[in-house]
Amino acid sequence: MINLTVTRLSWWTGIWASVNLLNAPLQTLQQLHRKYGDVVSFSIRGRNWYSFNHPDAIREILLHKAKFFSRPPILKRARAIMGNGLVTCEEAFHREHRNSLNQAFLQSNFAQYGPKIESLTIRCVNSWKVGKRINLSLEIRRLMLRVIALLLFDVDIEEEIDPETENVILTDGAFAVSCLRPFRSSFLRPSRFKSATSRFLSAIDNLMKCRIARGCEGDDLFSHLFRANNRSSAENTAQLRQMRDDLSTLLLAGHHTTAHALEWTFWLLDRHPEVQNQLDRFSTTASLDDHGYDTTSMIQNVLNEAIRLYPPLWIMGRLVEEETSILNVQLSHGTGVVLSPWVTHRDSRWFSEPDLFIPSRWSNTSLNGAEKAFFPFGDGPRKCIGDRLSMFESEIVLSTIIKHCRLNLIESESVQPDPGFTLKPFPDLWVVPELKYAC
Repeated sequence: MINLTVTRLSWWTGIWASVNLLNAPLQTLQQLHRKYGDVVSFSIRGRNWYSFNHPDAIREILLHKAKFFSRPPILKRARAIMGNGLVTCEEAFHREHRNSLNQAFLQSNFAQYGPKIESLTIRCVNSWKVGKRINLSLEIRRLMLRVIALLLFDVDIEEEIDPETENVILTDGAFAVSCLRPFRSSFLRPSRFKSATSRFLSAIDNLMKCRIARGCEGDDLFSHLFRANNRSSAENTAQLRQMRDDLSTLLLAGHHTTAHALEWTFWLLDRHPEVQNQLDRFSTTASLDDHGYDTTSMIQNVLNEAIRLYPPLWIMGRLVEEETSILNVQLSHGTGVVLSPWVTHRDSRWFSEPDLFIPSRWSNTSLNGAEKAFFPFGDGPRKCIGDRLSMFESEIVLSTIIKHCRLNLIESESVQPDPGFTLKPFPDLWVVPELKYAC
């Protein structure tokens, strides 16, 4: 077990850090780590914060000593849209509630949706006009919304739900999430946030009503949650409210993070044609699994490398609830803790040539223990409950798209990471699709 040493920033450097964490958090966190080491202490608006960047410390905080920590302030603000869902709920409720959701996830047969995810992806590709500009970011986000709605509700949004409801979930949900920014004490554009949140939650209510009217005896996640939460009466307001909170959380977290991961994947492939060419060759020769999908190492390596470089969950925060120590660093009650996959994933101690896109590093012979520094979905009791589901969706969508078309990005040099609640490309990605053969 190693012992870490804290670097406490001077008053002037602390002012510089607090200002720049608001305006350029990715660069600032990386500069602090490279200049001052694995543990850096600074103050923002009267609260002491510690940035931990060593994998052993991160694992202690997220896993072994998770009970000493609670949610950060941004997740308390996120309750306005996610309610008492799994991401935002209090610690005591979280432990019990996660177990019940785990049961629903285990009982739901997601593999059965593989052909439907492929069908949704092909439908999306077929809507693209060859040689015409399309907003790839919007297309991927809409596709992943339809995929997660299928997995959560067993609903084909395009065919079973009115277009207005889909657009509200897509646009107002995205706007509300964009108002949640780390290191800020309030919402951006609070009045618009309130109205967008209201429309989004009303759309989720409509989606639930449509789904309940169809019956809840199936093997999908919604049916399992409905039966678990409504044993006495379908009119139980508190139980339905908890279901809405859970589904809003899973819908937002599920489609935004997966969509952004795929956006970054396509952006990286465009900038690395040698990898794109390998995938093109691979897609025509790869063996398929029992369900007929290419989920072999090449696809998985590309996705892992994309979320290493551009993790959608780029920052994770905690507040100290009970005094504790992390690898010899004493933390008092009320102290804030910052963990950043963006920083740790780009540390040359764990990943050689860390700023380069090298999917082959994820072969078993190349990692050399670096996987301990890889935590795109978090770790411990608050690890993303849908991590495997996200990779399952991504593998099918990516393998289906590259099999049928090649995406040539336009003006990709101007794209920069936008570190909000999730890490998304800004501006949106635009492409001209090149069809390989008809779907």
